[in-house]
Amino acid sequence: MRTSLVCLALALLIGAAPAAAQTDLQLTAGTMQVGGYGTININTVMPDGGDSVTGTNLSISPQFGYFIVDQVELLAGARLGIGFGDLYSTADRLVTFFVGGRYFLPLGLPVPAYVGLDVGMGFNIPPSDDTTRETTKGLELAVPIGVLIPLNAHVALDVGVRPAYALSLQDGGTDQLLVPIGYFGVQSFF
Repeated sequence: MRTSLVCLALALLIGAAPAAAQTDLQLTAGTMQVGGYGTININTVMPDGGDSVTGTNLSISPQFGYFIVDQVELLAGARLGIGFGDLYSTADRLVTFFVGGRYFLPLGLPVPAYVGLDVGMGFNIPPSDDTTRETTKGLELAVPIGVLIPLNAHVALDVGVRPAYALSLQDGGTDQLLVPIGYFGVQSFF
């Protein structure tokens, strides 16, 4: 299954390369962008002397952007994280609202590369049948790094990585450094 997904992603990248060489995305002042990305992470916890537990975490993030000057975009969006499987059977849902920006590097490549910074407020919402826990809050600081693979002058695939640091705002909460494998999305520019 995993090999099939990698092959599909490579086919999309190779197929989009000729189009990218002939297409210029609108990354100029006044351009708006709508899109989003998603990630799927499979996590396994293997405690010493215990049985391992596995779960799948799905994250979906719609976003809106506006280019304030050429190559510089301001962003706003939301992210929903949901876990499935034994590892996440009693886990919270994560909802984050964020603002940030991206700078598209002037490298002269057919696929525009970018680096950004996002700041967000996250809410861990316990399952509705769990009355013993309350919603907790945290701050998140993320650095998205990626490339856009143009399909035409207005639509591009978004591929990258988004390392983040999550700071708990609750007493006794834990801070986390999150380094996912990557993300995949679609962006449209108009």
